[in-house]
Amino acid sequence: MRMLIVLLALLTAPVSSFAQELKDDVLVYGQVKRLADRAPLEGAWIVVQRDGVKVAQLVTDSAGRYEIHLDYDAVYRLYYMQGGMVTKNVTIDLNGIPVPERYGGHGMSIDVTLFQAYPCLDVSALEEPIGKARYEPADSTVSWDIGYTESVRSRIADAMRRHDSLRVAGGCP
Repeated sequence: MRMLIVLLALLTAPVSSFAQELKDDVLVYGQVKRLADRAPLEGAWIVVQRDGVKVAQLVTDSAGRYEIHLDYDAVYRLYYMQGGMVTKNVTIDLNGIPVPERYGGHGMSIDVTLFQAYPCLDVSALEEPIGKARYEPADSTVSWDIGYTESVRSRIADAMRRHDSLRVAGGCP
């Protein structure tokens, strides 16, 4: 979808290796791209908050890729940003995951596109998370709340229509 790309792949299989210790955490990885041309955004920032407190800040590599390990029993908010672009964020609630379900960890792929910020563009809809994920006991995965996504979809679509109009017009009047 043009207005927002968040590709999600949830992996629950344990990862092991003779040279590496098995991790019981959530690996979040993905790519940040520019909406206009889908080019990878090298040097984009991902700021990570755990229970409302900043705990990490990382930078995408030359292919726009990133990865971070998150511990269980916390709510995380990941902010995706780049100078001159509109910031987006997601929330991942890792509370309530039974200890046996943590063995081997979980994984989430989150790809995000950012678009140019204009001073006259109201992007207040994007101050709220564009997606929320949490543990689903029914299938033992960390999954996206589709109901929440549907509830914010129209506000995000409106912001994107206004952005497209400004882009075509060459900026603010």
